[in-house]
Amino acid sequence: MKPAFNLLLGLLLLTGCRHVQQEMFLADVRINDKPVCFAYDTGAGDTVMWTHSAKRLGLKVSKPPSSPKLAPGKVNIGHTELCRFTVGHETYRLKLATVHLPWPWAGLMDLDGVIGWPDLKSDFMAFDTADDAIKGVEGLPHDTNGWTRLPVSRRTGVLALEIPRADGKTGVLEVDTGNAEGVSLSPARWKEWRATHPHAHGRWQCNFMPGSGLAIGHQYEADDLGIGPLTWKRVTIRKARPTEMGIAEDRDVFEASIGLAALRQLNLIIDRTNQMAYVRRDPDWLPSQEAPRRKAQGRAMSSTNSTVRLNFQAHEYADLAQAALDSGKFDAAVTNLTRLLELEPDNAGALAARGEALLRLHAAQGSATNLDRSLRDLSRALELDPAITYAYYGRGSIYYLSQRWGDALSDYRHFCEKAPGEANYPRFFIWLIQARQGEQVAADQELGAWFGPGQKGKAGRWERNIGAFLLGRMSEADFLGAARRGHDSGRQCEAWFYAGMKRRLSGDTAAARDYFQKCLATDRKDHDEYNFAAAELKLL
Repeated sequence: MKPAFNLLLGLLLLTGCRHVQQEMFLADVRINDKPVCFAYDTGAGDTVMWTHSAKRLGLKVSKPPSSPKLAPGKVNIGHTELCRFTVGHETYRLKLATVHLPWPWAGLMDLDGVIGWPDLKSDFMAFDTADDAIKGVEGLPHDTNGWTRLPVSRRTGVLALEIPRADGKTGVLEVDTGNAEGVSLSPARWKEWRATHPHAHGRWQCNFMPGSGLAIGHQYEADDLGIGPLTWKRVTIRKARPTEMGIAEDRDVFEASIGLAALRQLNLIIDRTNQMAYVRRDPDWLPSQEAPRRKAQGRAMSSTNSTVRLNFQAHEYADLAQAALDSGKFDAAVTNLTRLLELEPDNAGALAARGEALLRLHAAQGSATNLDRSLRDLSRALELDPAITYAYYGRGSIYYLSQRWGDALSDYRHFCEKAPGEANYPRFFIWLIQARQGEQVAADQELGAWFGPGQKGKAGRWERNIGAFLLGRMSEADFLGAARRGHDSGRQCEAWFYAGMKRRLSGDTAAARDYFQKCLATDRKDHDEYNFAAAELKLL
């Protein structure tokens, strides 16, 4: 009987959850000229599309990178291929983030995706729940006397208001237009409300939310509810899910999340320029208005009355730049990253990527001007965000090309410390620098320890071949033969360079010159060894 019971329970859950969270503010969206159903979701930190919807449109979807167990409230993100994303009259070429919805939720969602809070760009936005829309407005009403002013949180990534607290900490109240419900209370507020309303009668409710999964619990109706200076009458409440609670940073305190049913009781205008919210109770709201809405909640709102301005231009430039980097079109990458940086001058990731693209584009030419541009970008990126580890690698390579050996060693070693799983090639470059500075013994000891006994997991066979050759444990003929057997131009580029460096260090400049020229003949400009060989030829 147990399987039959489980089937019955599943059917009951599907009946109860089928239309949960379907009432939303819709947007006029087309993807590759095909109409799709997207909604404005101020509780989403990104614009995302459901994986099954992307596949229905014939878009290629990359799987999310493998990762350890995610923190509560977090989801794995994949991406579509570049597509034409049209909202109203504006069209962008970009990749959309994708989220996989498990069965049966994928088939029950009326939506194909949501437009997240960071992509809503109007200076002033009014939430018009009577018209089911978010509207861009010219400014604040002439008379805001009696309106409550609350700062908009700059740390959440979603729309959240800062709520004053007696303990001096910052409370955050999420405003989630992707949720049709009332108020989701923090565990502390939920516990407090239940303790003061021990005889309240609730009803069972099931709720599915990406990052939280399926949750079953009680929902109640609160006659009066207050959170900071904001109040509600006869509003539904439940305990918040991990996805909602996860918006608050450690130094902030999550207070609650309000959905559309709670938002309907308020007038809300956001001054995005000054990060300030103006809120008051809607004088026209009546409790009797909610009953018909709750009965009609089994359908998605069909209106697309929102007039909020969007801007995906930075997103578009970033995606076009990444596509150009992936295909080795470094000039196109530089162009799009420069456009992105005109919009976001302190975007550390864009600075690091442009520095890397400039390095790949001009390193073989040995242009001091362009290498200086690359160096400035990488150094500025590290000033803004020292966690961009690969920028140390790129900057170390510029120092190598400039023969600033001490600086190169410092950056390569820093990279090796921060990213030991990707440290094999920087270790080879460290060996080369030490060896050319007459520190052969120290060079052999350091590289030998890295590739010594018990360290086989650090490198594949080819990397171990390079290490063995540099350390004199593999002959030149065997090393070059191993490169040729793979029919891999990248390996051959590397092999000719390292063989040329060993010849140069031994004083055989004629053979070194020949090997460096063979390295350049592979045309593998995406390899550091190609650039280093070009620099060595100039020195010879």
